[in-house]
Order: sequence, then C-alpha cells, then structure tokens
Amino acid sequence: MTLQQLKYITLGWIISTTPLFSIDDATLDQWLFGETNITETDKGINPASQTTEKDFFENKWDKEIILGFSTAHNKNILQSTFNEESDVSLNFNLDAFISKLPGENSIDFYTYLFWEHTQFPDSQKISNTDTLVFQTQFTKKYSDNYSLGGLAKYNYFDQIYDVSSDELDSAQTQTQSHQLQIKPFIKLDFKNSYYSKINVSLFRSFFNESINDYTEPSINFLLGKKFGHKSKTEFSYNLSNRYFDKRTKRDIFGTIITDTKLRWLKHKLKYGLKYYWDKNRAWQSRVKSEITVIKDNGTGYNDYIRYKIGKSLRYQFSNWEFNINTNFSYYDYDIQQIDTTSNQVLDRTVIDFTVFVEKKINEKWAVFSRFFIEKNQSNRRDLNFESNTVTFGINKTF
Repeated sequence: MTLQQLKYITLGWIISTTPLFSIDDATLDQWLFGETNITETDKGINPASQTTEKDFFENKWDKEIILGFSTAHNKNILQSTFNEESDVSLNFNLDAFISKLPGENSIDFYTYLFWEHTQFPDSQKISNTDTLVFQTQFTKKYSDNYSLGGLAKYNYFDQIYDVSSDELDSAQTQTQSHQLQIKPFIKLDFKNSYYSKINVSLFRSFFNESINDYTEPSINFLLGKKFGHKSKTEFSYNLSNRYFDKRTKRDIFGTIITDTKLRWLKHKLKYGLKYYWDKNRAWQSRVKSEITVIKDNGTGYNDYIRYKIGKSLRYQFSNWEFNINTNFSYYDYDIQQIDTTSNQVLDRTVIDFTVFVEKKINEKWAVFSRFFIEKNQSNRRDLNFESNTVTFGINKTF
C-alpha cells in the first residue's frame, strides 16, 4: 500500500478543504466529530511480500514523504444556499508515513502525518482553511491467534461555515477544532481466514466556541473474513456516548432548556467489502453501508437515523491510476421540525461523486486531477445546495 492510498483511507471524507455547509448537529457529526479513523486492517505494509525472509526479521524502518501542490476551481466554496461564490484555490499538502517492519516477537509500528493548507486569494468571504491529522499505532502479536495494540490520534481543523438563514441574513463563522483520541484494541484470528477486533476508545474534542466541546467514550466490535487476492469483508457495531460540556437540551420545538446538559447515545452498524478482481489486484471495488442512530437524553429533538451507502471502483495499470467513488446518505429526523411555524419534520439527502486520475511520471513525481460534486436536498430551505471542485496538482515523493 502506498502512502497516497493510505491517505485516501485515512481522509476519505476530505475531498478538498473547501468550506463546509451550514452548521447543524448532523452536519458537524458527519464532518468533524471523529469520522476519520483508519481501519487498522487497511493500514499496513505487508513486509513479507516486499522483503526476503531474512530482511523480515531485521526490524527495518521504512518511510515515505510526499509534498504536493494543486490548484482548484471551486463552485460555491461556502456550500451555501444563499451565498454562492466561486473562486480558484491554491492547495499545499504534506504526507509523511513512517513504519517499522515487524521482526520476530517485535512490535509493528507506524506514524502518519497529513497537513493541508488551502488559500483563496480572491474570495470576499474566506481567506484560507487548514487540516492536520497525526496518527500513530503499534501492534504486538503474542501468538498466531491474537494481537494487542493501541492507536493515538490528533486532528486539527480550521474551516469556514455559512450560517445564513436567508438571502438578507448573510453570515459566516470560522470553526477551529482540536481532537484527541486514544484507542487500545485486541485482534483475534480464527480458522478459515476469519478474524475479529474489539476496541475501546476515548475521544475528546475542543472548539474555539466551547459550547460544542465534548467527550465521547465508545466500544467497537468487528468481525471480518479474508478471501481471494487479499479481498475481505467486515461487519462492525459501535456504541458511543457523547457528553457535551455546555450544550443544553431542547424541547420538541427547539427551544433551549436551561440548566440541562445534552448527551447523545449513538449506535452505528457498518458493513464493508473490499474486492480484488484479479491476482495482480489491478481492479479493486469497494462497497460500504452504514446505519447510524442518534438518541439524545431529552425530548428527542436531536434524534435521527442516517442511512449511508457508498461504492468505489479503482483501476491501476502501468503508471496510471483511476478512481471513481460515490456516496448516498439520507437523514431521517424523529421530531425536529424545519422551522417553528411548520409541523413538517426535517429530512435531508446528501449525494456526492468523485473521479480521480493520477499519472506517475517517474519514481519521484506524479500529476493528478480530481473532480468532486456534492448535492444536498432537504425540506429545510437553508440546507439545499450544490457545489463542485475541479483540481489539478503535482506530487513529489522523497
């Protein structure tokens, strides 16, 4: 697995650092609240396939660093219903991946760093955005049947959101977030290529406006199976409880209930399939589906169910790589109404589509292009928008 592929696994939701759309609970949950986990079974370099048996037991270190620059045309950079603005952006990014290839009875270790800075030179409403992800993980195999490990992660986001309520009320807000996560885990290997993982996690998020700060403990159960050409299928269930520091409960009409503290209970059921079509693994397809259920500790104003399904197809040959990816999400709210004068319950549909092409010029240099489009449809007016980004860039590997 190359560093570029790891980047897309780690930050699959980061198509570009264009600003996100109007702030609401479900939007923040999807884009900012801890949705950037690496799946540990996808993280690795397979040392046995890349080194001799002698090299495999010499505890070698490996590293890869990529510097990138790209320019993009962004339509509706604020992802807004009322303030559609287009601009050209300049994007600078750094990827660094350091790993320790495991020797006999030793520890498998890696560290990953991603940073991206985006500048909007001509925009009247947004100047720049930043994203930083730092993640490290270790795994120690104690027998042929089980391994223990741990993951630590830090995320930083600096984004601009549009919070306009209509054409006459134009407003934007800048959101900065620091996120910390610690996640110990155990992996069990069974007969016939079955495996399972159990992990507990403690996640802490700080915002520049402390009303959104929260702590979230969780537990996750995963069952998977490997099959031909290193393909695999996985089912997982995650249970988490989000404790907000200062956010309060709301009544069924959205009115704040004073002297209360909001808590979310979240259930998440996921299925994923990664399938290689041939022994050379030139063709790869992925299917993922997810059901997320949010229940608050109050009247149910924040309750919703999100149904999500995604499909991707990748083809590699010679020095070329092609990727096509699409996602569909539907938010079904329980009682939250679209406004205080209507009894119509809120719902929202989000569809996105990505095409990515990369050409390796040589071992050090590569050029790429990406097209991304997203469409939001809702019965609430300020949640309807469409945006797209066309990107051209170049990467150098060290």
